[in-house]
Amino acid sequence: MSQLKTSDVLGQRSTPGFKTDQLRMERRRMPRNIVESRVTAVFTGMEGRVGVMPLEITDSSATGLGARTTTMVETGTKVMICPAGLPVPSRGCTVVRCIAGPNEGEYEIGLKFDSRRAA
Repeated sequence: MSQLKTSDVLGQRSTPGFKTDQLRMERRRMPRNIVESRVTAVFTGMEGRVGVMPLEITDSSATGLGARTTTMVETGTKVMICPAGLPVPSRGCTVVRCIAGPNEGEYEIGLKFDSRRAA
């Protein structure tokens, strides 16, 4: 009877230098769709900080967005997405992640859609 290795169960073959505890786990419950879009967003921070930032949307799901920006925002910050051509913001979100991006002065953020309210 053959024995299964943890790496085989995870769908990874043993690779020199690869540690299973370094496996990046997916946190989203819904599948992601790759998106390339630029929008403007208005944000309101926890301590009253307000501003406008450009967002480069990188992926989306039914529950949120992944984006890059040049503005560092704190977790919990409220964001309103403002697509080009619309006179009013179209979707409210909350920042759930903000980490340094691959380029200097760039941040990768995770946005969770807020529940829509009845009119």
